[in-house]
Amino acid sequence: MPGIFGIIAKDRSKTDTLKSDFLEMGKILSHYSYYKMESYEGKGFIFGQTGIPYRNFTFIRHDTQSKRGMVFDGQMYGWRGEPLEKPAHLTAPVENIKFEKFDSLAQVPQLINGSFQTVLFDEENDYFCLATDRMGFRNWYIYEDDEVIAFAPEIKGFLALSSNKVEVDRGGMVNFFNYQFLANSRTLMKNAIRPYAAALFEVKNRKMSDLTPYYTYKYSNELDGDVDHYAKLFYEKGAELFERQIGNEPNFMMALSGGMDSRLCAHYCAESGRNINYYTHGYKKSVDVRLAHEVADVLGVSDNFYSIDMDEQNYPRLGNWTAWLVDGMTYMGCSYLNSVIEQYKEKPLEAEFLNSQFSGALNFAFGYDNSKHIIPIKDMPYEEILKRVAKIYGADYINDEYHSLFQPDVVGEMKERFYPDIEEILKFNLEAHDYFIGVMNKFTEDSKALRYMSSYDLYRYVYNWHFILIDDEIIEMHQQVPVRLNSDRIMYKRIFAKYLPDVAKVMYEKSGADLFSPPNEKYLAKKSKHTRMIYKIARLTNGMVNPYDKYNYVQLNQWYRKFPANRKYFESILLDKRTFARGYFNEAAMRTLLKKQAHGANYFGVISNLTSFELFNRYFVDREDPPVNPME
Repeated sequence: MPGIFGIIAKDRSKTDTLKSDFLEMGKILSHYSYYKMESYEGKGFIFGQTGIPYRNFTFIRHDTQSKRGMVFDGQMYGWRGEPLEKPAHLTAPVENIKFEKFDSLAQVPQLINGSFQTVLFDEENDYFCLATDRMGFRNWYIYEDDEVIAFAPEIKGFLALSSNKVEVDRGGMVNFFNYQFLANSRTLMKNAIRPYAAALFEVKNRKMSDLTPYYTYKYSNELDGDVDHYAKLFYEKGAELFERQIGNEPNFMMALSGGMDSRLCAHYCAESGRNINYYTHGYKKSVDVRLAHEVADVLGVSDNFYSIDMDEQNYPRLGNWTAWLVDGMTYMGCSYLNSVIEQYKEKPLEAEFLNSQFSGALNFAFGYDNSKHIIPIKDMPYEEILKRVAKIYGADYINDEYHSLFQPDVVGEMKERFYPDIEEILKFNLEAHDYFIGVMNKFTEDSKALRYMSSYDLYRYVYNWHFILIDDEIIEMHQQVPVRLNSDRIMYKRIFAKYLPDVAKVMYEKSGADLFSPPNEKYLAKKSKHTRMIYKIARLTNGMVNPYDKYNYVQLNQWYRKFPANRKYFESILLDKRTFARGYFNEAAMRTLLKKQAHGANYFGVISNLTSFELFNRYFVDREDPPVNPME
């Protein structure tokens, strides 16, 4: 994944392997031949940036007079409360930093409005500041051992460190097994963490401070007005941000799923008159694909709309590569996305990808926000709060059958850590709102959205990408909206009804109704019945008949059973002697799980995640040669 990386030697006199380790990091992180790398070397440290060339920008700057410098990856939209001298899309972020204006370099990231990761340094005072943006959009990892402090956008970069004797972080492993993703700051690699949002670390005298969050997300309900007032405010702000974020670049592309977020972003794209191609992917007869076509028709962009077929047998070809890309720490079942990316018309250096994934979710409230959560925090026992947020992490689905897949010592640790690891994130969010709805929203963003969903966003490895409608200003506006209008996406739906009425008339798949109407209970009941029927047919026929589900755009469980190559791929990894020799899994239970899956059960998510974990062990712990990029 494009980003900044580097190494700080704790002893400046012991730098024998510093440069060779750094160059190896760059090699490991440069996944495509068109990636470009730049670097800066100081006394006992060396920093770099690698990724897709972006608008001829440079991402490293060093001021010879002040001996201050920085490396930066991402977008800078402005200063907090103050615009840039030149439009953001015309200026490399590092050129906007006037070092002489700041007494302390730690002030800089706190004042930037943008989506970024950065390291600032002062060579004269041997000082470093490592920081992420306020929402934590970009994957970034920090590593520390007795000899070095290092950072990288993927933990595989740390394989290059001579001092890194890679071991599995037991706590991270338990975290991954419990929730199917790494929910807090732990990773699968010992000594490596993924910082929380608004993270700031200072390195003084070659010693790194503890994490210092420089921003606390807090709802305030200070804005006045009715729902129409807010709809106008946010719609106009969205249009302003769209123009500012993408500027006058002519060639863009975006994914149009037909959901609310992509509808709104596609509307702004269509209104701009720019040359933008729109893509959807999925089972051709699915409701999602049909609705994406309808939205494209209504927006008048059908001539630039493309429906992409997925490679249903992608795993033998793309599975290992995908697991390597995502560091074996997330859902490698997403490798079908790589088969979609292969079919885009645009070459990586010819267009930029507009990511609409979190635009509505962060700005206008998650679907998790509903009126049943409008409960004053002061009226809720802590145990009830914990129980409710734990449902997001699958607390209702972790049972003895799942635990049987693991050895007894692993199960003991899983049970012991299930709630404490959730509490580690919850403690950052209890003050987010006076009502549980706000706490729930922020908890979801910090965990499932930014540590799970964003981790398998494979587009950013191939294209320069933007979050179209996200910046600090609109997020702060969201924090000031009355709680009654954040529930059930009331304000968000009002934007569509008032400013995109024709788009609002297209059915919303999650509700079965248009955006003017309450959920269609008959549709939802029919959908539930159909999904149960699909499952029963597969089970009753022992997996011999696997009808596709029109209410789902991907058919992962069906693909596993329908294509022997897929099944053999997963079995060859999970039933290998090396896998069981590690001492984590119960062989009998694993064989039973795979047999049930083949005979009609729906366990693909679990199978995919356990496969990711084993591939992490092979590539990171065993140091097997990484897979060759099959997409180039």
